[in-house]
Amino acid sequence: ERHAARRAAPRGAARCAPGHEIVLAETPECGPFAGWSGGCHGNASCSVLMDANRTVTALFATVAPTGQVLWARAFAGTEWSMGIAIAFAADGNVFLTGAFDGALDMDGTTLTTSSSVYVTAEGFAAKLSAACNALWSFDFGGEASDWPVELGTDAGGDFFLMGHLGSFYDGDGLHRGGPFLARFRSFDGQPLWTRDLLETGIESGHMAVDASGGVFVAGQHCRPTDLYSISTFDVSRYSADDGDVIWWRRLEDMCPVVNDVDVDVSGNGIVAGEFDGSLDLGSGPLRTLESVGTG
Repeated sequence: ERHAARRAAPRGAARCAPGHEIVLAETPECGPFAGWSGGCHGNASCSVLMDANRTVTALFATVAPTGQVLWARAFAGTEWSMGIAIAFAADGNVFLTGAFDGALDMDGTTLTTSSSVYVTAEGFAAKLSAACNALWSFDFGGEASDWPVELGTDAGGDFFLMGHLGSFYDGDGLHRGGPFLARFRSFDGQPLWTRDLLETGIESGHMAVDASGGVFVAGQHCRPTDLYSISTFDVSRYSADDGDVIWWRRLEDMCPVVNDVDVDVSGNGIVAGEFDGSLDLGSGPLRTLESVGTG
C-alpha cells in the first residue's frame, strides 16, 4: 500500500491566535482518506490546539489495502510510449518519466519527437497531481534517441532525473552522447542544473537522492585495451545545490556492473551489482567462485 501525502483543508499556512483550537476536515480528491500525521493521529476528526506552530497532513490512499487500483491513467501517443520510472513527492503529487516516438498527448500538451532520421525515441517527464491530472510536462532530447533511466525527489519537492543522450554518426563523424544528471523545479519543471556524467567516467548507472539533497551516482565505464576491455566502477556524490561533485571514487575490475543504488536513513550510499574475478571495495577483496570441469 502506498499513501500520497496531502495537506488537509484549509490548505497552506494560516495564522491563528495563541490558544485557539481549530478543527480540520479531510477533503479527498483522489482515493479514500487513510488517516492523519503530524499534529493529529488516527482516522477520527482532527482538533488542533494552537499553542505553537503546528503541521498536520492528511493521507489519502491511491491503492486500497486490498490491492485494488483506485485510479489509473493512460496518455495516448501516435506511435508508441512507455513509462520507465515514477517517484512520489511529499505533497502527494507524482513525477513520471518515460520515452515515446511520434507525438504524445499529456492532458492537452502535445510532446513531439525530433524530425532527425537518427531519432527513434525521445524522453519525457511530467508531474501529475493527486487528482490524476498532468500539471506540466516536457520532452528532452537532441539529434539521436534519448532515454531516461531514473527519478528521485528531495524534501523540498524538486526532482532529479538521470538519463542517457544518444550518439549518432553522419558525414561529419561521430556525435557522442552520454549519461546526464539534472535537477528540475517542482512547480513548473524548469531545469536548475544539468551535469554530464562522463566527467566522472560513468557511461551507465543508477542514482539515489539522500535526505540532505545530495545525489549518489554509481555506474561503470568500459575502456578497451589491446587484449580485452577493462570496466571501471565509479561512485560519486553530487551537490543538490549546483550539481558539483562532492567526492568521487573509482575501482577497476574486469567487468563490474551496477544494478541499483539506494540511500539509508543515515545518508550512506548502498550499491548493488555484479562482477567477475575479484573486486576490492576497501575492506578486502571479493572473489567469484571458480568452477572447474571434470572432463
